[in-house]
Amino acid sequence: MAGNGEINIQNAQEAQLGIWKAAFIKSLAGAVVLPVNVVKTLMQLGYEPFPLEMGKRFIVVGHDAYFLPNGIKYMFKLAEKNGVAVLFRGFDCYIASNFINEVAKKSLHEYIDLEYPTLGGVKKENSDDFTKLSTEEAVAVSFRNYVRDMFVSNTAMIISRPLAVLFVRNVAQIIGGENKYTNLIGDIFKIGREEGLRGLFAGLAVSIVGTSLIVTVQHVVSFTIERGLLTLPPTEGETEDERITKIKKTYSLISNIIPFISNSFSYPYMLISSIMAVTGSQLACSVMPYTPVFNHYEDYYGYLKPNGSITRGSKLFLREHPGAIQFSNGQIFVNNKYFS
Repeated sequence: MAGNGEINIQNAQEAQLGIWKAAFIKSLAGAVVLPVNVVKTLMQLGYEPFPLEMGKRFIVVGHDAYFLPNGIKYMFKLAEKNGVAVLFRGFDCYIASNFINEVAKKSLHEYIDLEYPTLGGVKKENSDDFTKLSTEEAVAVSFRNYVRDMFVSNTAMIISRPLAVLFVRNVAQIIGGENKYTNLIGDIFKIGREEGLRGLFAGLAVSIVGTSLIVTVQHVVSFTIERGLLTLPPTEGETEDERITKIKKTYSLISNIIPFISNSFSYPYMLISSIMAVTGSQLACSVMPYTPVFNHYEDYYGYLKPNGSITRGSKLFLREHPGAIQFSNGQIFVNNKYFS
């Protein structure tokens, strides 16, 4: 019995080590897109320091419009202005945030599978193959997965939130040319001393709303697609096995759009979570005259939505600017009274 116990412990340790290795590799791979995330975060914070460009609304057709620089041009102009290193601002907290989030998700999934197998409902036979489930069984399976994913995704987000806050603040320093946050560990303690848990978890409530929306929309859309595909009749001369294979391939293809759909619903809340991450930091972009300070995410939503800023930073190309403009040195710029 002791031998079996030691083997189980060893297997558990190896499994955990595998999770850590996979998460570390995935986090490092994610560093490739760090410059894009730096640019996107600055866009979310309303930082648009580069001249507007004139173009057609739909590339070659439509009325003339002013456009903000696309993400690639923004990136190059930012590097030209501040140096290439600026594109990797917050590298340490970005990697750490992704790593901890990934480890937390995988570890929590394993934990609830082991300790709480009935959370959300009893696991159904053939639950991994939607083509073998009746509608009633599919509803039960979908609900079980939804409950478990909701718990795991939000818990992992909460655990990694302080590092996500620190990443946004590192990037936000670019706006005012500041260097308040320079060391991951030291900065965590600095925020804790100056602002307490409120600072470390700034924007947490709206992040929970956004994460919950992502999980909800993904499961609803996924379930709808699965059941819809199963209603399709077989084509002439097609066997049942061929029909099922076609359905699975079709679902695999269509499912790639699910993240885009869910992100479109949750984006306004993720935008606000980035803005609220700098609240209380006393960085230049977090106080007047750049940004009005609100205590609740609904106030930010109400402030951003009327002027169309609620989707700010959601796309990197065709960023039409419908607002006020100003002229400076023969060039045209965004005329923002506030950044946010």
